[in-house]
Amino acid sequence: SGNTTEFRGKQMASELPLKHTPSLGYNNLSYSPTLKKFIYTHKGEVHVCNAGAKSCSSFQLKGAFQARVCGDFTIAVAANGANFFDLNGEKALFTVPFAEEASRDTFLSRGIAVSGNQAMIGHSSGAISVLEVSADKGSYSKTLVEHKDGITDITSGSLGGAAVFVSADMAGEVIVWDAASLAIKARLTVAVGDTCTSVGVCGDFIVCGYGSGHVRLFNADGSKAVEIAAHARWIQAIAVDPANSLAASVAEDQVLQVWNVGKKVSLKSSKFIKDALLTGVQFTGDGTVAVVAYDNDRLQLCPV
Repeated sequence: SGNTTEFRGKQMASELPLKHTPSLGYNNLSYSPTLKKFIYTHKGEVHVCNAGAKSCSSFQLKGAFQARVCGDFTIAVAANGANFFDLNGEKALFTVPFAEEASRDTFLSRGIAVSGNQAMIGHSSGAISVLEVSADKGSYSKTLVEHKDGITDITSGSLGGAAVFVSADMAGEVIVWDAASLAIKARLTVAVGDTCTSVGVCGDFIVCGYGSGHVRLFNADGSKAVEIAAHARWIQAIAVDPANSLAASVAEDQVLQVWNVGKKVSLKSSKFIKDALLTGVQFTGDGTVAVVAYDNDRLQLCPV
């Protein structure tokens, strides 16, 4: 059953053993609710942890920067391009190389999202690759060069009923894109130089986590709705659960915070995880939130 740790004094958190420890990087945990599998990277390898069987396996791919479950795919980005696998990560479907102008001056790619038949992949050059994808093939479409600094995260979702992509960069700029036309709907900028590490879309809000430890919520038009001094140190990951109007944040201060995100924003629960540089968080859909830490061989499942 694994070890347990105290959560808000009453409920307990369970743990899953990991075969390899997660690397340090923003948002280094993804989850497939369909298969109940967690995905993360370790030293350039992509690893899959089966929550039910408590077993772990790895992809036949080296040099991965980041991996994420998106729609019907598990996507891993590496120097060779965007590698599309089935959800299990057992079958390689296709690889789309990045165009030269997208990957020039890039030493890593991160930020992966899919909406409809389009995928967005971010690069440390600030460029974003747009790919056209179907069930069994993909192709390069275009490069977006609106960001001037390295991309930190990209997500997709339904913002007030409209399908959008949201991208963030090292300088703290966040751009909201119409998912179909790729027209810019809004630019979100706060303090210059406050790196936005993580973004999520939850209901009518864009949820952003920053290096300053702030969580900021923005309206669809780009105006700031709420600012929270959420953490004492750099935020490493954000997760959202739109169905239950929840968001979660983890940071270098070893704290997991779960937030109610609705007409009123409030702290729902908080957990201090000792000696853990938290690097990934995901809602599981069954009343728990999962967290992983750098160089730590346990995935913790905490009650929401």
